[in-house]
Parts: sequence; C-alpha cells; structure tokens
Amino acid sequence: MGGVDADSTPDAEFFDELRDRLAEAKDAASVEEIWTELDPMARFEGSDLDQEICQKIKARRLRDLEKEDGK
Repeated sequence: MGGVDADSTPDAEFFDELRDRLAEAKDAASVEEIWTELDPMARFEGSDLDQEICQKIKARRLRDLEKEDGK
C-alpha cells in the first residue's frame, strides 16, 4: 500500500511533511504553491486511498484558513 517514488521518504513521513508545510501556509495561494511543489497526486498515482488522504489534508488546511479569515 502507498505510492512509490524516487524519493524514498516513507508514506507516513510524507503525510506529516505535507501537513506541516501546509500548516505554514498563510493563504490559499500558498497552499497551492506547496501542493504543486510536493505533488502528492503524482507521488501516490495509482493509490486512491493515499491520494484521498492528501486531498483531505489540503481541504482541512483550506477550511482552517477560511476560519482564520472569518475572525
């Protein structure tokens, strides 16, 4: 289970890095830049579950940013 990439980072560590990097984003544009840089959909090509996990991490950060903007 999980994607295979030339980068030998274990999947769990990749999810943590994605979550941590997105947490640093101050706006939606920064989220998109980080998403493009890390390219989780390519890393987990062929693994719907892992792609879904990445999409949920991104969606959660975007929701959190909306809440922060609403304060």
